[in-house]
Amino acid sequence: MNKKYKMVWPAGSTDPLYTQPYVDIDEWRDQPVRHRYVHGGFEGTDCLFSFYFPPAEKYEGRFFHCLMAVSGMENAASAPAMAGFMLAGVIEFAIGSGGYFVESNQGRKVMFPGGDPTIPGYRASAAVARFSRVVAAEMYGPHRPYGYVYGGSGGSYKTIACFENCLNVWDGAVPFVLPSPISMPNAFTVQAHAIRILEDKFPTIVDALEPGGSGDMYAGLTIEEREALAEVTRMGCPPKAWWKWEAIAMGYTGVFSMFIDNIMAWDPEYVKDFWTVPGYFGTNAPESFTCLRVQHKTTINHVVMSKEAQEMGLGMSMAARLADSEAEVPAALQIASIPEGNLQGCAMKLTSGAAAGHVLYIAGAMENLVFVGFGEEHFKALEKIKAGDAVELDNAVYLAVQTYHRHQVPPPDFYVW
Repeated sequence: MNKKYKMVWPAGSTDPLYTQPYVDIDEWRDQPVRHRYVHGGFEGTDCLFSFYFPPAEKYEGRFFHCLMAVSGMENAASAPAMAGFMLAGVIEFAIGSGGYFVESNQGRKVMFPGGDPTIPGYRASAAVARFSRVVAAEMYGPHRPYGYVYGGSGGSYKTIACFENCLNVWDGAVPFVLPSPISMPNAFTVQAHAIRILEDKFPTIVDALEPGGSGDMYAGLTIEEREALAEVTRMGCPPKAWWKWEAIAMGYTGVFSMFIDNIMAWDPEYVKDFWTVPGYFGTNAPESFTCLRVQHKTTINHVVMSKEAQEMGLGMSMAARLADSEAEVPAALQIASIPEGNLQGCAMKLTSGAAAGHVLYIAGAMENLVFVGFGEEHFKALEKIKAGDAVELDNAVYLAVQTYHRHQVPPPDFYVW
């Protein structure tokens, strides 16, 4: 079903980019609760949206609009692949609270912000929220639904941006798990450092913190391990979160891979300096660190796309799940040989084939499968990766960026430094 709507905007609130909305799916669904599902977008743009309307007898004149940390997916609330990444139960919550649920791809078909950050920042979300009122008025009768926007982590930034930049669009906002202005990439670098050092000790740490445990998470740790745990705790990682450390390691390494390209762009000399300039940890590192270096050449035997990975029951990085709302991307690569050592975060450079020169990052490994993450610079080359392509594995970048936060000098109110 395809409908064309003529927007009726309040005076002075029209965004010239979003003037021609359309609906291409309009149907009733019974899962997870009974609702009318409306999917569509805005012509001439990449903006797509999904609305979930309750039956009239359950509607009380409001809507709830959830903003994910990254853009690129307008049906995350109902997509099985997003379990564990999208907040659970958001549709049930909205309908059970007398409202309808709103989500969008934030104006982008990929997870990266693109050249105009105002689009995923607030403009696309505002257009979607406004148009949801048009559809709601058509369904329930003339009225103005109260709107509430919320989001966590990177979504909290967007929640604030939406509420501050778009008057009279939403009536309330709930940002949660707010990052600080220097969270990126420092929250990820310190966590990667802790995961590397504490990988074998997390069961002991978790046991100490669980009910009946000693309460001393530092018991049995070496000096290096104690320092790593203390550092990541001071930087804001709650110790009790480590009960899920394996999922954190894969999930956050997959997300972190999105930022590694940014670090290389912001500070292009950092990695070289880390390994060659006196004073950096890499030039005077202990054997326990230098022995972790991985350098390995191999070839790709098979490219596991996202749908195949789901069918196989394989885990996927957030990057692979969110990469593109219209096309599949590689979720994992089966390679001819796996080197010894920890491959977490290892760069995988394509050295032959149509994607030669591009770089992926390993979010996790299982037997001869490596699960991949990627940054915006190399995203468009993913579809070019084929079986038979040669690759080089090297974790020099990932080892170096694990202490990137130690080379930052933020304002004095960031007292951890």
